[in-house]
Amino acid sequence: MNVLLLLPYAWDTVPGQRFRIEQWVPLLKEQGVTFEVDELMTPQQQKMLHSGVSAVHKARMILETTLRRRSRLAASIKAADVIWLHRTMAVIGPPWMERRLARCGVPMIYEFDDAIWKTETTKANRMFGWLKYADKTQDICRLSDTVVVGNAYLAEFASQFAKNVEIVPTTIDTGSYRPRSDYAQSGRVVVGWSGSITTSAYLKPIAGALQRIAKSHDIVLKVVGDRNFRLDGVPVEAKDWSSASEQADLATFDIGLMPLTDDEWSKGKCGLKALQYMGMGIPAILSPVGVNAEIIRNGENGLWATTEEEWVETITRLIESPELRERLGRAGRQTCETEYSATSQAPRVLEILRKVAKDRA
Repeated sequence: MNVLLLLPYAWDTVPGQRFRIEQWVPLLKEQGVTFEVDELMTPQQQKMLHSGVSAVHKARMILETTLRRRSRLAASIKAADVIWLHRTMAVIGPPWMERRLARCGVPMIYEFDDAIWKTETTKANRMFGWLKYADKTQDICRLSDTVVVGNAYLAEFASQFAKNVEIVPTTIDTGSYRPRSDYAQSGRVVVGWSGSITTSAYLKPIAGALQRIAKSHDIVLKVVGDRNFRLDGVPVEAKDWSSASEQADLATFDIGLMPLTDDEWSKGKCGLKALQYMGMGIPAILSPVGVNAEIIRNGENGLWATTEEEWVETITRLIESPELRERLGRAGRQTCETEYSATSQAPRVLEILRKVAKDRA
C-alpha cells in the first residue's frame, strides 16, 4: 500500500505533526506501507509565517507554496492507494484543492488534532484571520472517506459532517522516551513547561500561583518554546524548542505543568504535553479540561488543578515530596506504555488505512 502523506509543515519541526503522524511512519513501513511525503512549507517559510515580516511578503510566500503544491499533486496522486491529509492543504482560503483530491478517485483520510474549525489566529497573522474560511474543516470532513481525530470532542464535531470518524489518541514513542530513574532532590526544584511562543500564554493564569510558591521555595521555572518568557518574582530559564534537544530539556524537569483555559479551543487539545511528561516519568499537574481528564487520573498517575489555590497546593506537594514525585512519575510512565505508546496504536492506524483502501477498491 502506498500512502500520499500531505503535511502542512516540514518534517520534524512541529510537535503536533511529529506525534500525530511522523512517529507512526517507521512503524507502518515495517508492515509494508510505503509513503510519499509532500510538505507544504519549508522550515524557513514556517519561521516567516510566524514572524513580523510584512504582510506582502507573507502573502507572496503563501501563494507560492500553494501553487507549488498544486503542481506536484497530479504525479503524486497516480501512485497513491490512500491519501492522508493532516489538517489542511493550504494555509488560508476555501478547500479548493481538497475538492480536487475528492474527485481524483483515491480514498482520502483527513486527520486533525485541534479544534481547527475555530480559526484561531496568532497575533503576527491577525490580518489574515478573515481569509482562514470558517467552514473549511467541516467541508473537508464531508469530502473525506474517513476522518481521524485525537479525542471524543473532536470526533463529536467531525461526526456532524463525515461518514466515518475514528479516534486515535496522540501517542509517545516510549522506546526513545527514557523515563528518569532518580527522583532524589539535590538543590533547586525545576518546575517545567514545554510548548511554543503561541501557547506560552497558558502560563499566565497560574502566574500568581508560581509567584507565591517562589517566595517560599527554591524553584526555577523552565520554559521550553518561548525564549523571551519572563515572570516577575520567579526565576525563569527560557529557551527555544528544538526536536534535537527536546528530550534532554524535558529530562531536567522535576515537575511538568499543563495549565489550560476551559474553552472550546482547549477542549480540542489532545494532551501532548501531559503525555510527554508522563513518557519521561515526570509527575504532571494539569487542568482537567477535555481529554486531560481522561489521560490523568487525579492522584493516581498525576494531579489536577483548577483554581490558583489548587495550583499552589499541588505544586507545593510535589516540591516537598520526592516520594510523591516518584510514585506519580512512574505511574504516568506506565499509563503511556499501556495506553498511549506509538507501538500500541500503530496497528489501529494500519487497520484504518487498509479499511479505507479496501472500501474504495
